[in-house]
Amino acid sequence: MNLVKYRGAIALCATILLNSMGQGATAPSLPLFAREFGVSVVLASLAVVMFPMGRLVMSIPGGILSQRFGRRPVLITSMSVVAVGAILAAFSHSFEELLIFRILSGLGGGAFVVTATIYLRDISTAENRARYQSLNPMSILIGISLGALAGGWLADTMNFRAPFYLQMGTALVAIVVIGGFIPETRGLGEDRQRISEKRDGATEGKRSLLTGLLRSPGFIVVALFSLWVVGSRQGARFSVMPLFAQEKGFSPKDLGVFFLFTHVPQFFAVIVAGILADRFGRKIAIIPAATIFALGVLIFIAGSSYGILLLSGVLLGLGEGLAGPPTVAYFADKAPRGLEALTMGLYGTVGGAGALLGALILGFISDTWGFGTALFVDALVLLVLALSVIVIARESHQKDNCVAAIFTGGHGLPQK
Repeated sequence: MNLVKYRGAIALCATILLNSMGQGATAPSLPLFAREFGVSVVLASLAVVMFPMGRLVMSIPGGILSQRFGRRPVLITSMSVVAVGAILAAFSHSFEELLIFRILSGLGGGAFVVTATIYLRDISTAENRARYQSLNPMSILIGISLGALAGGWLADTMNFRAPFYLQMGTALVAIVVIGGFIPETRGLGEDRQRISEKRDGATEGKRSLLTGLLRSPGFIVVALFSLWVVGSRQGARFSVMPLFAQEKGFSPKDLGVFFLFTHVPQFFAVIVAGILADRFGRKIAIIPAATIFALGVLIFIAGSSYGILLLSGVLLGLGEGLAGPPTVAYFADKAPRGLEALTMGLYGTVGGAGALLGALILGFISDTWGFGTALFVDALVLLVLALSVIVIARESHQKDNCVAAIFTGGHGLPQK
């Protein structure tokens, strides 16, 4: 069991890093590349979010496929699709072609992300779940930081198509790592499920439990908060902010450094958030996360110097890093027994919906009222949803301590 845990976790983190490095390579230049086809900010933003929006389409199907066929086959197949989409995008000759090939990569990426999340749930327990789930964003942040630097340099020295070649290469290397080093964990999940069923009785009514979960006001507000965290990342940071920065005179290489200054502090914030969520409850970091993030957005809007750009990046990274592990751990806590993969697929679907809505809403506001207004709305929405989580959602994993009681009113739900 320990061998499966540690070997699988290390190898999975490597593949997540490689996938994210490819995605990060396109981040500094993709909206600029899309604008070269003469499209609006909304359409350029759509090209950016086609990759993460694959989660909207493939998260639940990906979860079902990984439950039926195993984690490894889905991981390998999904990365193969990412590689094909990346090389085709490099040869796109119209915005429509670029959009279609980005969708193809996104479908593979969506299945990969949800399967990686399920894999981490397989090898974790309720006591360490947030920390294990934090391995996912930590690996993403390392990969996307390295990718952004490399992609910004490639776009500056070669052209806007060059980062797609890097994305294809990282996907191919990830396939080799999965095939050689990641053990299958579907059996582990099934063994745990059978033990739970023997202890808790028959499994009928599982779907009614899921239906009840979807009707829970607390679950809904956490889902909406998770949705907008992704919507802000994709619609604001990866779409509106690069275009706004270009308007202020910054180059793709500058944006690569901006992404690095965002992701490095985000990496450490994810570690802290995972520890806090496991020790004090899932809600403890939500308000600090939203406040720090909003401050970063306001500084980005007002600033025009390179130093201010990087400062805003640090704050954006800290805010998003604190928000990530508690929300995914909340979904994992709430998953009905026997429907874990489906519930985690739902988490991915929420993120995919956030990517699409963030791009459409913030892109439309940018086209109509300007970049600054769009980013201000972004920060305001995140703050309102964070407050809603604190007021409405009840804790899903609460330790017996006074800090958690402050955020739960002293009546957290019992842990499963």
